[in-house]
Amino acid sequence: MISDAQYLAWLRSPEPKVLLAEMDYYDPVTETIGTMYISDRGYNTNWSAGVEHRPYPDYLKTVPTARRTLGDGRPTRGELIVDNTAGERDDWLMRFKWDGRKVRLLYGSASWEYSDFRTVFLGVVKTRSARGISELVFKLREPEDYLDRPLQSVTVATGPSTGDYLPVCYGDCFNVTPVLIDGATHVYQVSDIEIDDVVLVKDNGKGPVSHTADLAAGTITLAGAPVGAITCDVIGAKVSAVVLEKAGEIIDHIITTRTDLPSEFYDSAAFTALDAAITWSHNLYVSGAMTARQAIERILSSIGAKLSRTEAGAITVVRLADPSETAAVAIGPDDFREDSLIASATELPWLNARLGYRRNWTVQESLDTVLTVDERAALTREFAIVTGSNDLAGVHPLGNQPDLIETTLTYQADAQDRLDELLALYAVERFVFELHVYAVLYQFPVGSTVKLTADRYGFNAGVNCVVHDTDSVFTSGRARLGLWR
Repeated sequence: MISDAQYLAWLRSPEPKVLLAEMDYYDPVTETIGTMYISDRGYNTNWSAGVEHRPYPDYLKTVPTARRTLGDGRPTRGELIVDNTAGERDDWLMRFKWDGRKVRLLYGSASWEYSDFRTVFLGVVKTRSARGISELVFKLREPEDYLDRPLQSVTVATGPSTGDYLPVCYGDCFNVTPVLIDGATHVYQVSDIEIDDVVLVKDNGKGPVSHTADLAAGTITLAGAPVGAITCDVIGAKVSAVVLEKAGEIIDHIITTRTDLPSEFYDSAAFTALDAAITWSHNLYVSGAMTARQAIERILSSIGAKLSRTEAGAITVVRLADPSETAAVAIGPDDFREDSLIASATELPWLNARLGYRRNWTVQESLDTVLTVDERAALTREFAIVTGSNDLAGVHPLGNQPDLIETTLTYQADAQDRLDELLALYAVERFVFELHVYAVLYQFPVGSTVKLTADRYGFNAGVNCVVHDTDSVFTSGRARLGLWR
């Protein structure tokens, strides 16, 4: 097995390089799953490589680039172009089914053992089509496409809300509107799975309303007919006697129970580690159309985190923070193309900021007249708000004052901690730099810290930066890095 250093040295060498593609498909004629093995230059394994003797004919005509940035890792040109001269592979278009099937791309030398090749892409085929009469186009997607499905697919079967989605409830949710299941008996659904508690039921904002709760079923039944709009304060989903309220555990439940994401595409350990590092409580109530990705990103944005990919291509999570003192990788003058380092953007610091927490999931105007001024205020505004500022107006008179930062955070202390983090992060001017490095795609994981040494922009002694995005051509061994400082 060659070392990382040997692999990087090979990338910089003029030795011919080979891209292997392993593409799963379903054959409806034989009702079996198979794999196509192809390449751009031709390759053969052998028994000593630990796999059967297997040819990779040179059917690939072009290969994709891959772009990774905080929150989006899809290839910028996610296509594999396969030779179909004289219709030799028409069956690949007309017979075999590819969508949602795994694609693995590996990069190495034609002289190497198979085990020395490195995986540079792991994803799925989205669609395929013919291009002209001699090419087939396979559009690739990374695993996030599995998250672009509705968070909830189950609908109400009968009654006044027939066809509406059942609600999804996580954490300590304030003032949610339940879904009416049975108008005659006044049954409402607040969650599609077991919940921990129904804290309060209100009618036009006034409570408590007499009711019984079936926590296992996620429903409430009123003792009598309501006067106006029914809302509830609910502590949501409980799984194996544990209330789900931390970011990682909620996202894990969404991914593992509400999507079809294969386990090999999911770095579950990263989301467990996220909860160990950040213990803040979240609340999320969905009664309608929302994708799993939208729900996940709403939670992650509340803590400054984004979806990303591991070296093996699985979905993971990274958090944008101030460059740490210890860098994972060092980049020196010999590691990037001369004169490629540019300062591409400047971000002014923040002067003032407001952050919303404890969302009011049903903003109400028609309220019972007996409510106090404070009660009415809580029910007519969407968020409770914490505020903060940096004393920088003398240095940066046009510093940023962002709009209200909406979060899924539940408690004031957590919200204040997050706002303090943001104000500290943006207490100084930030810069984005771009440079072209000699590297394989995953040499610089998005969200990791690198130490850059260069003779421009004050990098002479080495400065830590965070990798914000990468753009790589699989077959070049080079990548454009975006660094955030």
